[in-house]
Amino acid sequence: MSISATHPTINKDREASSTRPPATIRLLVADVDGTLVTHDKVLTERARAAVARMRDAGIQFAITSGRPPRGMEMLIAPLALTTPIAAFNGGMFIRHRTTCAAS
Repeated sequence: MSISATHPTINKDREASSTRPPATIRLLVADVDGTLVTHDKVLTERARAAVARMRDAGIQFAITSGRPPRGMEMLIAPLALTTPIAAFNGGMFIRHRTTCAAS
């Protein structure tokens, strides 16, 4: 059995979703290697600017990585991070001011 776009349940769901206000993004979490930094481990100016624009828009920014906390220290100041950092694939959450002590 196939369901067409004229199916009453589908149309009802579409109507309901179109009347809801759009969700507000409050936090964006990014992986570090290959996402936030290049394959050469470089944090580009474009990435820094994007994070700054998000912050200006009221969106918090956090990072996660398989790296240990010390391996992400180089991102804290350039990105002005204030959110906790997820290290070891989410196995450890730390606040930026305790990065050195935690690793």
